Amino acid sequence: MAVLVGGWFLSVGFGWLVPCPVPGGLLSSCGWLNQGFDVQDSSERAVPADGPTGTPDVRLWGKHRELPGPYPVVCHLLDTAAMAGALFDEWFGAAAAGRLASSLGVEPGAVRAMVMFWAGLHDIGKVTPPFQAKVPDLYKALIGDPDYATVSLTENERGFGHDEATMWVLAEVLPQLGYAAGRSGLGHVVAQLLGAHHGRVHRSLDHDDLRRPRACKGAAMGWGGWERQAFVHAAVLRAVIGGGAQSVLAGPVPSAVVPPLAGLVVVADWLASQKEFIIARMPGHGWGATIPELQAHFDEAVLDAPAVVAEAGLARARFRDMPTPAEFPQRFGFVPNQLQASLMQGLARQVNGPGMLLITAPPGDGKTEAAQLAALRFAQVAEVGGMVFALPTMATTDAMFTRLAQFCGDEHLLNSASIALVHGMSWLNSDFAKLAAGSVSPNIVVSDARAVAFSSEWLRGGRRGLLAAIGALTIDQILAGVLPMRHNLLRLSALTGKVVVIDEAHSYGPWMHALLLRLLTWLGAMRVPVVVMSATLSGRIAHSVVEAYRRGVLGPGASALEPVAAPYPGWLFVDGDTGEVGAPVTVGSGRRHQLQVELIPVTRAQDSAGERDRLAVIADRVADVAGAEGGCVLVCCNTVAEAQETLDYLDDFFNSEDGSERVTVRLLHSRFQALDRSKITDAIQLDFGKPGNGGERPVRAVVVATQVVEQSIDLDFDLVISDLAPVALLFQRAGRCQRHRRGKRPVWIGDQPRLVVLDPVKPDGEYELPRQWGSVYYDSLLRRTRNLLAQQAEAPIRVPEDVQAMVDGVYADEFAQPGNLTGEEGVDQWRADLEYHGAVLAETQLAENVIIDEPRRKLTNLHAGLWKTDGSVDDDLIVTRLGADSARVVLVFQQGDGRQSLDAEGKAALAQPLTGEGVRTLMEHTIPVPGSWAVGHASALQIPAAWETNPLLRHIALIQGRAGADGRWHADDGSLTYDQVTGLRHA
Repeated sequence: MAVLVGGWFLSVGFGWLVPCPVPGGLLSSCGWLNQGFDVQDSSERAVPADGPTGTPDVRLWGKHRELPGPYPVVCHLLDTAAMAGALFDEWFGAAAAGRLASSLGVEPGAVRAMVMFWAGLHDIGKVTPPFQAKVPDLYKALIGDPDYATVSLTENERGFGHDEATMWVLAEVLPQLGYAAGRSGLGHVVAQLLGAHHGRVHRSLDHDDLRRPRACKGAAMGWGGWERQAFVHAAVLRAVIGGGAQSVLAGPVPSAVVPPLAGLVVVADWLASQKEFIIARMPGHGWGATIPELQAHFDEAVLDAPAVVAEAGLARARFRDMPTPAEFPQRFGFVPNQLQASLMQGLARQVNGPGMLLITAPPGDGKTEAAQLAALRFAQVAEVGGMVFALPTMATTDAMFTRLAQFCGDEHLLNSASIALVHGMSWLNSDFAKLAAGSVSPNIVVSDARAVAFSSEWLRGGRRGLLAAIGALTIDQILAGVLPMRHNLLRLSALTGKVVVIDEAHSYGPWMHALLLRLLTWLGAMRVPVVVMSATLSGRIAHSVVEAYRRGVLGPGASALEPVAAPYPGWLFVDGDTGEVGAPVTVGSGRRHQLQVELIPVTRAQDSAGERDRLAVIADRVADVAGAEGGCVLVCCNTVAEAQETLDYLDDFFNSEDGSERVTVRLLHSRFQALDRSKITDAIQLDFGKPGNGGERPVRAVVVATQVVEQSIDLDFDLVISDLAPVALLFQRAGRCQRHRRGKRPVWIGDQPRLVVLDPVKPDGEYELPRQWGSVYYDSLLRRTRNLLAQQAEAPIRVPEDVQAMVDGVYADEFAQPGNLTGEEGVDQWRADLEYHGAVLAETQLAENVIIDEPRRKLTNLHAGLWKTDGSVDDDLIVTRLGADSARVVLVFQQGDGRQSLDAEGKAALAQPLTGEGVRTLMEHTIPVPGSWAVGHASALQIPAAWETNPLLRHIALIQGRAGADGRWHADDGSLTYDQVTGLRHA
């Protein structure tokens, strides 16, 4: 049925509204708008009559900067729709597309075109005065037309972003296309989804806004031609795409479909905004945006889009099937151990779709290869097109990237897939730099400054980043997906269709663990396969991760899960379709051994008690390194300052030994310049890594390090000495002791791995938490650990048999019982437990206050569910809580002639050109530090203005100093020094 209402032609049957300026007697001139919108392809579509009122106005520009001329909005909408179709084909296999269609309540054959239509609508907010006014000459000519006449824009109206305008315009347009109106209606939800294409979910509109959006926004949306053109652009886009673009959802949108769709829209927009892509299809003179012209433009974009997606490195990886036990040696280069053999057999039986695999095993038991086996199985049965490994630190992520690059060969892949290293300093990794140098050359993204900064930050290195098929990344990169941070939905979307491997799952505090649980719930709801791995996972943590993923699969109303017994070593599987938790599978370990642990009381320098002094004890335990047999020892410290102090002491100790052999003493921690740290890390891994890696193991060496060596780095020492730490981390550090078979070790070491634990005490022998440690570890966990080790006395620890019970004993939820510990010791433990549980509750509650909601079956307000309504979340709070150092500094050398440089010799000028090489040089000189070291520093300099717009440089602090006679850099205020041996330290 068609009627004319106030000069508007309303087609009720097709659900769209377009302008008709003629009297009712001339309806035939608008009759084309009621023809052919449900035809499947261009050959079957009726070509409408041309007419200015039913044609997109090509004067409305969508792209302009760095182009030979203005590019019409309608062209960009069509380009983005075409790109969305190509991305859909890559990111959604048949099963995933079927699930999406079922979730949205549309026919499977219609969902692709409907998604293309939505993606095309993303920039319809550019059909508004504030956006068009960004190019004054074009805007002046446009508003000279009476149809676009508008009042002068206020400063506030000029700041009305086109992304938010898209939400407002679509809240008006979509109900006219048949989408349910109202605050909880589908039209509002889709409008919010598409309005978030710059990364921020905008606040929902209230009832008055939805009834009269243009009246509420006034000149910011415009009237007359502005209003008519918004409808025309939407109707024409829908008509040209055809097919499923006509579909209207029958019900609400589930939360789980929002991230994949939001991410697809964002990436389609970025790809369609590339300068070279646009220039190649700029309309010629006289182009009028008629339906045949628009159809030809769209058809060409559809043909070109798959190549653009592939060139950007966004194609899926195609994996070979998981090998059989007989095929494993040829594919991986060694015979499978018991864990890997068990997985090959068990996964083939249990895994027939998405799900979560929990793997626990001692350090060095081949968990990485186990996860790769799982990825290959998921690729067989769950349409997986990629995998990402998420790790706790940049050092562990760098090491994993090298292993993944080796994995990506013909033995496991059927095609050439993109691979990325994703963390704040990824491009300083030499392996990644080599790959990135040969990757696709970057293309300029023609968009506004906010989008350009973000996309370049995310997609640098051949336009890969989180969107690459295979990647190693720091865990914060994906945990940010469940925080109300810009482009959080894109981060979640980047995990769709991949296997997500969470390594070192035991290593996160309460805040990050709460984020991890929420992430797992979302991944379960999105049917993303997950592998969670740990060498020391408590039963409580194991239960929580299983329950979180299962709740995502089954929904918030899922029945409570019986306590999960974590197998150690072993694995268990959670089915991603049914939520069923399989029986735990315990396996043996080829690395079974007895760990000798020696608990030695030590005092600090200010309370020095001779032979009990911490440094004296360390020197005594490493003294034999200087003997005839030599040896290699790791000393693991809890703080950078104590590591530096330990290095100084051992240097003096070995240099003062008359007649002893030379002992190499090295230091590794996080506060080196990036390039120096990279060199030190590479050298240590080469010299103390796996036999046969090309390094030359020193005969006599001591490495002093912090926690940077305790996870995911393959190091092998004869003896490990460690400051007291929670038992799970002590087992991690012990995993660096006699890790590989090397023949005979020095006799003074013994024939079993040995861990010396330095127990901090007062001069009277009573335990005391060192003030130097601050809040590195909870006092409760340290007390529980030392008590457990004391009970062990001289009995060796059986690995892996005793590990799980000891870990659970320290991390149990119960408070200390007075009967277990007597006197003041029992009271102190009880008080420490109380403080610990209080801190855990506070950190968990803080996370709950800011993280996005759990996925819902029916989502009616994206802002409330996927952002936050109170505006209390601060990016600095989030970055700090994610565990990263909150500041980065660059040390500036003031030269005698007034020049400023990055080096003592003055060869590397501070004023680096902001080219790729120039920025790289600057980043090579950055040092991560606590925020208090940089903010308001007395020697801080103002950063160059050009740095303000560079996402890598804008938050760097410059600290001025000079080269001293001792060869070190000294801050002008005397507070800091730096050298390449000890790093940055307080003077």
